[in-house]
Amino acid sequence: MKSSVENLEGHKVRLSVELEPEEFEADLSAMFKKLSLEVKLPGFRKGKAPRKVLETRLGAEYTRTRALEEALPKYYSEAIRVNQVDAISEPEVELTSDVSDTVMSFEAVVEVRPEVRVAGYSSLRVEVPDPEPTEDELSAEIDRFREHFGTLETVTRPAREKDRLTLDLLATYNGEPFTPFEAKDYTYVVGSGSTGFEDFDKQLIGSQAGHIFEFNAPHPQEDATLVRVKSLVKEVQQNNLPELTDEFVEESSEFDTVDELKAEFSQQLSQAKRQHSARSFTQRTEDALNLLVDEQLPEALISSMTQQAARNLVTSLQSIGMDLAKYLEATNQTPESFSATIRSEGEKMAKLDVALRAVAKAESLDVSDDELYEAYDSILAQQQARQQGDTADSTPPATANSSPEAETAKPPIENLQGLRVELLKRNAFEWVCHRVEIVDEAGNPIQYEQLFPESNEEQSESEDGPATSETESADSGGALAEDNTTSSEVGSGAEDTMSAASEGAQEATKE
Repeated sequence: MKSSVENLEGHKVRLSVELEPEEFEADLSAMFKKLSLEVKLPGFRKGKAPRKVLETRLGAEYTRTRALEEALPKYYSEAIRVNQVDAISEPEVELTSDVSDTVMSFEAVVEVRPEVRVAGYSSLRVEVPDPEPTEDELSAEIDRFREHFGTLETVTRPAREKDRLTLDLLATYNGEPFTPFEAKDYTYVVGSGSTGFEDFDKQLIGSQAGHIFEFNAPHPQEDATLVRVKSLVKEVQQNNLPELTDEFVEESSEFDTVDELKAEFSQQLSQAKRQHSARSFTQRTEDALNLLVDEQLPEALISSMTQQAARNLVTSLQSIGMDLAKYLEATNQTPESFSATIRSEGEKMAKLDVALRAVAKAESLDVSDDELYEAYDSILAQQQARQQGDTADSTPPATANSSPEAETAKPPIENLQGLRVELLKRNAFEWVCHRVEIVDEAGNPIQYEQLFPESNEEQSESEDGPATSETESADSGGALAEDNTTSSEVGSGAEDTMSAASEGAQEATKE
């Protein structure tokens, strides 16, 4: 097969492909074998009709056309690979020879991924929340712990922050009762903001038992529509917190002293703030890279990334037992608003995709075959573990495909080029992240290792052997959210990157 490529306007190329006669002859032979199984001819058993008989009965033009139709995808894919064409749409194929010609040829016009320049990617400045907890934040966290053991006391004074109020709520919409917003003996902590009603806490502060006030609340389904809510304050209680002593700590937690409790809460708060800052860093670095892409991207690329974003969301929802309809209901989205949101996400993914490819090319980054197969084995091991109902970490990637049979069953390297690209983008994102100037809201510098201490551990492990670290901490009743942010989050950039890599591994497994 001979092939060439010609650049066209509008991020398109034209592939010209010419088939060698012996190549197409093999396709013809395969088609006659297939037709012999499909066509019933008198005097011949299925699959035994000679080629000449089939050609006489069906016609040379029909058989050659069928053979070409089935062989075209193969030759097109080969031409794409040989000419390194990064196609992002379905091709427009035109036969440039007659089906009766000895030498068959065709042309394919296809949209390709644009190559962009992202000037400034090595000198980004990203602002993140301060990852270090303050004394006030630590005190507030400890107070939340003490609140679990407080005693409620009814008071006659006006309500203030942290008081616990008992309320009756009545709601009407268009003059009719609106039950979703109605409640009797509803317990609410002033300042918690848990209702989502605007200015609700402001109206409660200073109120007393017997106080009635009304307000408007947005309708949960109807845009620009309000529900009238009337609230009766029935009781005001203050929560008397126990004194923070060693005796209290010993009775209410697994620790013996106040210092031990504070140390645990400080460690948990530090971890939670670090993880929050790390997530912010990852997202804001992606946003900063996207801003460097000022070129209008092809609709085919945006559409493809939008579909990938939707698949990623559906997969995530399925992992928690939720379907898309329930998700839309829970997030108060219509199909139209969801489409707009997922489209916006697709546009961001498309920009990040071309930006990371540009960085990888500019910095001559690469992924070795060994790295490629290691990633393939890791993804495959995770998939197998999920299928078995275990955690992804239950099967070490290094041993997932260590048998001789598994080694020979690995797909050829050319079938893993999609995975290679995703790993290359991950490496490019990590390259950028290590060179970002990181500051907090006050402009104070933050070191990369403060957000991702695991990067230090990995470096230590590579130089001095396995690093030991304790990742689990005792639960002492604090309200700190758990999270699993690690340095791998930076390595992957957007979550869809390795999701796409997983899809690539699945396709390679099928092949």
